[in-house]
Amino acid sequence: EAKRALRWLQGMQSSTGGWSAYEKSENSEWLNKFLKFKDMAGALVDLPKADVSAKVVEALAAYSDVDENIVSTMKRALKFLLLKREHAGIWRGNYGINYIYGTSFSSKALRAIDGRPKAEWADSVREFFLDTQRTDGGWSESAQSYAKQNYVAGSKSSPVQTAWALGGLIASSEKKDKQVCSAVERAIEFLLANQTSSGDWQDPQFL
Repeated sequence: EAKRALRWLQGMQSSTGGWSAYEKSENSEWLNKFLKFKDMAGALVDLPKADVSAKVVEALAAYSDVDENIVSTMKRALKFLLLKREHAGIWRGNYGINYIYGTSFSSKALRAIDGRPKAEWADSVREFFLDTQRTDGGWSESAQSYAKQNYVAGSKSSPVQTAWALGGLIASSEKKDKQVCSAVERAIEFLLANQTSSGDWQDPQFL
């Protein structure tokens, strides 16, 4: 069953090297210019996206040693992810808010492909997460970042966004980086301080 799933994921890779949530071909992109899906622009035809592609890459990377075809699949995905970077070397997210989400998953995928943080993509990712960490150790991004097409800080640190950012920061860093180690420690302290008595986390601003 796992092999069938892997073959299906590989078969859904678009000609660009990426994946979308429910399309393979991007030949109908022109429809997005004329028709809206509900209240969202550019959403009628689901084009390949970095955040979706990143999750597929992480899944495939776990089996790259048992299927030689996966290696060539990930090479194409690598080019797609690097091409999809926006300003300052970060990625837009589509299913979570926004640059924190997209950059976290994209950097984890690239780490899975390269096996280490390469300066080509990791330096800008690391700088982004270090620059946007809040004084309480957490991270937060406002949905206004979609309209502004730039990172917009949220009003209060978010546990889920902090978890995303922490994953991206670790993926883009080496163990010997003292600044990163300090940032990671502060993020962990924030998450522990905001854990509920039942052991989970709540994020009221996004309910």
